[in-house]
This record gives sequence, C-alpha cells and structure tokens, in this order.
Amino acid sequence: MRVPMTLMLMALVPSLAAQSTWLRRNPAHLPPSGSEFAMAATPTGVIAHFGYQQETWRYDGVDWVPVPVHGARPTSECIGCFDSSRNRFVVISSASSSGMQTWEYDGAQWALRATGQIPLAGGFAIACDTIRGVTVLFGGWQGGSQHFADTWEWNGTAWLQRSSGGPYPRRYPAMAFDRQRGVVMLFGGVTQLSGETRLGDAWEWNGSYWREHWGVPGPIARGNASMVHDSRRQRIVLTGGSTGGAALYDTWEWDGAAWMQVSPQVASPGALPLAYDASRGVAVTHDFRANRTFEYAVGGTAASYSTYGQGCAGPAGTPALAASAGSLPRLGSTLNVALTNLPVGAFHIPFGALGFDNTTWHGNPLPVSLTPLGFPGCSLWVQPEFSVGLSNTNGVAAWLLPIPVDLDLLGVSLHQQAAVMVPGFNAGGLVFSNAGHGVVGGP
Repeated sequence: MRVPMTLMLMALVPSLAAQSTWLRRNPAHLPPSGSEFAMAATPTGVIAHFGYQQETWRYDGVDWVPVPVHGARPTSECIGCFDSSRNRFVVISSASSSGMQTWEYDGAQWALRATGQIPLAGGFAIACDTIRGVTVLFGGWQGGSQHFADTWEWNGTAWLQRSSGGPYPRRYPAMAFDRQRGVVMLFGGVTQLSGETRLGDAWEWNGSYWREHWGVPGPIARGNASMVHDSRRQRIVLTGGSTGGAALYDTWEWDGAAWMQVSPQVASPGALPLAYDASRGVAVTHDFRANRTFEYAVGGTAASYSTYGQGCAGPAGTPALAASAGSLPRLGSTLNVALTNLPVGAFHIPFGALGFDNTTWHGNPLPVSLTPLGFPGCSLWVQPEFSVGLSNTNGVAAWLLPIPVDLDLLGVSLHQQAAVMVPGFNAGGLVFSNAGHGVVGGP
C-alpha cells in the first residue's frame, strides 16, 4: 500500500545535520546512460535533458519518465538550471559549432532563445537567481590556458556582461543560488597558474559585485564539484569533484558563514549534476555513467516500531501483528509487518487498517470495545484512515508499507491494526489483532 502523500501529517522539518545519507533509488525506468546532461528541479519533479540523445526525462521521486518532445531541442553537451520566476528550464549548450546556444523549456516544448552573445567556452558554471529573475554564468575556458573570469546574466531575452573581475579565471567551478540570502555561491574550480591548479576559494555574487569569504576553513581545493541549495534547511550542499589526482566523494554544507563536513552513512556518488527537490526535501543526482539514481536525505528522527493492546481469539488463535525482524519505518525503505495466527482457507481474508491517531474514534476514547457490535472480546485500537487487503498464505499475511523519501514524513506516527474474516465464528464475522505503532525516521 502506498499512502497518499497529501493525507500524511505535513510539518516543516527543523534544521538537522544527523543521519544524512546518499540513498540509491531503484526506479523501474532509467534515462539513457553514457551521456552528460542538464538537470534541475521543477514544480512537477526533477527534469533532465540528455543532449546527445536529444531526450528529456522527468523524475518524480519514484520513477523516471520520458517527456514527449517535438521539434528542435539542445543536441549536444549542456548545463541548466530552473528559473522559477519565469517558470523556465534554462539550458546552455556549449558544444555548438554555431556558437553558444541558449534554450528554454516551458514544460511543453523547447525554444532556442539565443545563439552567440556569450563567448564560446566550456567548463563554465550557471545558477538561476530566482529573486532577480536572471541566469548567472561565470568562468569557462577555450582550451589551453585561456580561462575566463567574466560574469554574465541572462534575463530571458539577452545576455548582459555584468563583471569581468572578482574570482580568479577558472573552469569547472561549482555554483548554486542561495535564495534565503539572495546570492549566488561559487566554490573552487581549475585554473592555469604554473600548471593546472585546483582552487578552494568561496565567493558570493549579489547581483552587483563578488565578495570572497576569505580564510574560512572548508573543503579542500577541487574542480568539478557539485553544489545545490537546500531551501528547507537553508544550507548549500557541496559534494564530489577532483583534486586532479583523485576523485572526491565527501559532502559539505555551508550555512552562510561556515563550512561543515557531514558524515553520511554512505559516501556520495561523486561529481554529478545535482538538483534540489524542495517538495520532498532531498537533493537528487543521476550517475549517467553507471545509470544509477541517488538522493541525499538528512534526518534526525530515529525510526521505531512497537506493538500495543491485544487481539481477540479466532479459530487459529489470536491474530498477532508485529514488524518483521530488522524492519523499521525509515525514509526510502519498506516497513514489513507480519500478521500471524490466521485461520487457513479461502474465506479467511485478512485486511489492515492504517491511521495516524490512537486516542479517539468518532469522539469516543480509544480503545473501543467491539463486543456490542458482534465481535466478543475484540477492541478497536486505531482510528482508521485507510484500509488494504492482504494475502493469507498458510496462516500468515505480509503487510508491506513503502515509506517515500520525503522529509515531511520524519516523526510522523503510523498506527496499524488488522482483522481477518471468520464467517460463522462470531456474529460479526471478524476477529481483530493487536496494534502497532511506528515512528518514521531518517534513513
């Protein structure tokens, strides 16, 4: 059973930095492998465009789905971000023989908005400033030692050069827009001094000038890192990159004043495009080389499950409900609850009831005795919100409850109780189990 998200207890999650992890997801479908892509989060899910395959895909937290696209679209290596102020996925294609191409996707079709206007380069970084309604581009190179330190902005109509100073010229820096503070954050990159040099400096662009965070301890110098803004916890998340001699798989967070290295239970998948899905509170990335999808989730609530109350006797004893060994309601996992002591037979059909409260039912305090309703010795322990049919296999039923990766679910209480049909055994034809209480926790 998949619980409808809109009916869950929805509450904002406080700022937490414990139990962070990179979760490998297992969608039924996957986009094409072996090609770099542009990716960004939109109101309808994470969208990715694979230029060389000329395919656009959408990820909703469960599965990747190809988006039907007709007509022209980016056809080579590209980078993108989502401008929520104009509701446009902005993509820059840098390997075009006709010059840099600026594309926009409005959710229905692609449109080529500009050709040229900015120097033909690779290795630049972009971020969508959703307050000012512009896409900010910095850096890049044309091969050899020619690196750029230009800052450009796309306003939906034209590119305007805003600065040629600030950060040292570089390629492959990491960049993300911090909406809370209204600045574009830039970190690191690769430049050409006495040979290739990795940088570890941090800068902010406020729309008028660059400001460096000088002397703040943080990640080691690197190029090709990935960076995104976690709007719920108001942090910049940085991961991956390379020192030139080795790939990096660490994860850092920036709160506007200091860096903090976090220790995820699982190392990051490395330097890959990142998008922050605010609707679920997770950062999403896709490994195009091995065709694997990952999410970065942070939680501080411990998952738990316990049973309470008692059931009533049936033909095979008292139905008993309990979580299977090692199973807990964690984000991104499936809670496995077993219902045992069921009578065997085609007419002994079990079902489960799920709710979020065990204090009252129709104004009556729980538990409520069901004896007056024809179920002698039985009690209702849970205020049911949903019900699901279960399969009786030799007197045992497995109740599988997927827990989506959505930080709004952290700390939510789940209450379960089950029943089984026993025609002719009592007046009501049902006997009931005890109850279970789970608290959704971090991965």
